[in-house]
Amino acid sequence: MPAYTGSIKLVSPTLLGMIAYVDNQAVLIFCDIVTGQQSVPLALGKVIPVIVYPR
Repeated sequence: MPAYTGSIKLVSPTLLGMIAYVDNQAVLIFCDIVTGQQSVPLALGKVIPVIVYPR
């Protein structure tokens, strides 16, 4: 699945969780780093660009 990867977090010693962006949709994917097996992508919703200005 071609995607732009957002944040990546080590959820457990062998499991990565990552947010990917595909066709203006955000999905959550888990990947076992030992076997390389990925979970079925879980749709998080539509991506809306937001600009945040520091105070």
